Amino acid sequence: MASTVENEKNVADVAVSETDNHCEGKDEGFTEGDREAGYMIEFDRDGVFLTVYPTEDGGVFFEMDNMQKILDKYRTVKYDIVALTKVIRKASGQRTRLSEYFDGDPDSKSEGMRRYGNSAVDDGRPMAEYHFEISKDRMSAALKWDVVQDRQIPPVREVIKSMHRAGIVYGIDEDHLRQILPKGIDFIAAKGTDAVKGQDARIERYFDLSQKGKAVSNDNGRVDFKNLQLFVLVKKGDILARRIPHTAGTAGKNVLGDEIHPKPGKPRPVPSGKNTSIQNENDVVAEIDGQVVDSGNMISVDPRFEVSGNVDVSTGNIEFNGSVHVSGYVEWGFTVKATGDVEIGGAVAGGSVEGNNIYITGGVQGMSGGKIIAKGSISASFAENAELEAGKDIHILDVALHSTLIAGGSIVLEGKRGIITGGVISAGEEIRAQVIGNAANVITRISVGQNPMLQREYKELAAELAEDRKRLDAIKKNLKVLEKIDIMKLPKQRVDQINKLTRSQFPLAGEIKRKTKRLQELDEELVKMSNCRVRVRDTIHAGVRMSINSVLKNLQTSQSCCCFYTEGDDIKTGPY
Repeated sequence: MASTVENEKNVADVAVSETDNHCEGKDEGFTEGDREAGYMIEFDRDGVFLTVYPTEDGGVFFEMDNMQKILDKYRTVKYDIVALTKVIRKASGQRTRLSEYFDGDPDSKSEGMRRYGNSAVDDGRPMAEYHFEISKDRMSAALKWDVVQDRQIPPVREVIKSMHRAGIVYGIDEDHLRQILPKGIDFIAAKGTDAVKGQDARIERYFDLSQKGKAVSNDNGRVDFKNLQLFVLVKKGDILARRIPHTAGTAGKNVLGDEIHPKPGKPRPVPSGKNTSIQNENDVVAEIDGQVVDSGNMISVDPRFEVSGNVDVSTGNIEFNGSVHVSGYVEWGFTVKATGDVEIGGAVAGGSVEGNNIYITGGVQGMSGGKIIAKGSISASFAENAELEAGKDIHILDVALHSTLIAGGSIVLEGKRGIITGGVISAGEEIRAQVIGNAANVITRISVGQNPMLQREYKELAAELAEDRKRLDAIKKNLKVLEKIDIMKLPKQRVDQINKLTRSQFPLAGEIKRKTKRLQELDEELVKMSNCRVRVRDTIHAGVRMSINSVLKNLQTSQSCCCFYTEGDDIKTGPY
């Protein structure tokens, strides 16, 4: 496009000089530019028209900004920028209307209320007088009538011109004006558009862990405790989750035409953890075959270690950072330890197993040698002279004989015989069984409402917190004494020690905050155990020693199909 500084200056000079000459006579019509200038803008009663003349080289002698300066100088109302651009580019010599009307009066703006009186005469009666009131947030402008009785209602075009002179340039609904203006009542003449807050980023997961560790019901409605869905397995290349990015929101605009910036949504990192990768900036993809581990903020894939036979002298102890599947037995004295879930196809005969969720097809024989510890849940066919401890639930399919079972959640024996005889059975929330005790009145101790694992953690954490606070208090006291010493006079080694002491207080304070929060969480979890139960589907025999929320009861007679719970300081009995 041909353009020179001199031509731009000439056009701008014409705009300034001719504005002064024609502001008074705009109703009779006037023009800006001519064929020699390469353009002509006509201002008359029918609107604002632009003609751009063609040149020999196909270019123009001015920029669009030059035209906008002239249009804005005369306050051309709602001119079509797209049409303006097309006319300049085509330079066809055709006359094109850009706007229906204009206002050549000088611009006048002031903060607060804007008023404009209209006293033009039309059919002999004076026009009604009115003004505009702009709200404090500038999101609405109301037309208020000053004098309307026995006066003529002004035309819509004149009201819009008045609004523009008052600085109100956005949110004007002309159709609404035409409907409400003849009524001569106060009304909202313009409304701004509110900014729309952006949406927060979110994570869509393509796996379901909600059923993990829960027994599956068969077609007859019976619970299959052999199938607890302990593993959610994925293949390499599977998309595990996708981040839907946050949005910036939609900008708004007030009645003065000022843009209102929206509040953007909150971003969120892609939850890619161990053995996963990020693809397409938002997808979490499995890098290996394994089981999904979702910690909330991180999605990982644990590999799965396979042992085709027994864990014995041929394999030695197994310690694996992931999940483990043993097709055979865990023999006496051997250990399987995993960070993920553990599945034993045979039995555990005097061995030890530690993991997240543990599923033992053949059951557990303690043989005074092993222990089963799970962060999550444990499922086994039977337990005999065994010791099992689970952070969540314990499911025993057949019987628990003279065993110690400790669970933070529930202990359930409702498959096959579902018998608890002898031993110590302790659950945080509930114990459910077919039969508890036996006809020989073997002492069987059961308790609910106490979670030994949580209580142990609470006690240890409280002791650590007290020690941390003591250390932090000592550090602060030492630093307070050192403040009185001129550090510049000390040797460098001593200064380094002081700086190290100063820095040490910050991570320690953070650790105290974390532990305090965890103690509060443990308090809440322990309080939830107040509504605990012991349920017996068949028979609970005499000789059972029961504790519910620390309330003790020794059963003297057998009872059937019942439920035990506390009410005040008493243990009550109700239907199953």
